Amino acid sequence: MPDISGVVLAGGQSRRLGTNKAFLKLGQKSLIERAVSTLGEIFQEVLVITNQTIPNLPQKVRVLPDIFPGKGSLGGLYTGLINSMHSHIFAVACDMPFLDPKFIRFMLTDFTPWDIVIPRDQEGYQPLHAIYSRNCIPYIEKQLTQGRLAIIEFFNLVKLNVIEGEKLEMFNKNGLTFFNINTLEDWQKAQLVASHMKEERFI
Repeated sequence: MPDISGVVLAGGQSRRLGTNKAFLKLGQKSLIERAVSTLGEIFQEVLVITNQTIPNLPQKVRVLPDIFPGKGSLGGLYTGLINSMHSHIFAVACDMPFLDPKFIRFMLTDFTPWDIVIPRDQEGYQPLHAIYSRNCIPYIEKQLTQGRLAIIEFFNLVKLNVIEGEKLEMFNKNGLTFFNINTLEDWQKAQLVASHMKEERFI
């Protein structure tokens, strides 16, 4: 397994859905269980960053509260980097039901020289499906203390490896790799897509 930790960012209440997205079920498993299961196949260490109790997770998974509560995904990244046993983490949001293990492994083929390895599609950077090194910590900490929570704000200060174009399209032909659930409509679409997939993970 690579010398990198998997980190699932499992924030709290979704304002638009009115519930914690982590606990929404697709098939027999919740979104958080699915994310942890996918990362557990790839990484020796898996961390879940949340301020809530999450049941049904494997014993080896470390569940950690935010060091900077209420600071969103940037705060979660900081907590993951500080607590990781490795110098790099692969961070993903818990509300992305169609994670592609093959693409994640592709991202791991050349991560050590970089501070960030990140996909960029037509919607821009995908900061919640990216690799970060501990070199990012001082920049993130500065933003957190100043209340500047946009993850991409410090990208021009670090060594960035962007995966885009044909390399990305090889893995994202269906456009679902970075699909995340923010609204009821998103959730309904996820259920519909999953119902047409034959993978065991969606049964």
